[in-house]
Amino acid sequence: MEALVRRYEARTISLNAFLLARDWRKAGEAAKASPRLLQAGSDLLDTAIRSGETRALADLGHAVELLAGLDPRRLRTAFGYADWWKLHALVYMLRHPREAYRTREVRAHLETLGLRISSLDFRRFCKRHSIRRDERAGRPPKLA
Repeated sequence: MEALVRRYEARTISLNAFLLARDWRKAGEAAKASPRLLQAGSDLLDTAIRSGETRALADLGHAVELLAGLDPRRLRTAFGYADWWKLHALVYMLRHPREAYRTREVRAHLETLGLRISSLDFRRFCKRHSIRRDERAGRPPKLA
C-alpha cells in the first residue's frame, strides 16, 4: 500500500517524510506545539539514528525542496486530479486498515475533501492495484 502511495504522491520520496514536511508547512508556527507533528518528527529521527540509515532524512530534505517549489494552493494541480484522488484514497486506506473496502465509504471520505469520483473509477482503481472491495449485498450497517 505504501508503495502505491509513493507512486501517486511524492515520486520517490518516502510517505512519512513527505507527509511530515507537508503537514509541518501547513501548520506553520503551530507545528512546534503539535504533539502529532512532534511525534512524527521524533519517529523519523529515531528511525534514522537507530538504524543508521539516513535515507529518511534525505527524503525529508527532498520533500522540503519539492514543497518549497510548489504553491500550497496548487499542490493538487502539481500531482494532477487523477493522482490526487487516488493519493487520498490510499492515505485513507492506510489510516483505516481493513481486509476489504466499501466503495461507498471511500467515496464518502473523498467527498468530504471535495473530490467527486465515480464508483466505476474507484472499482477500476481497486482492480488495477489488487485492493479488495467489500462486495456484500445490501446496505452497510450503521456505525455506532
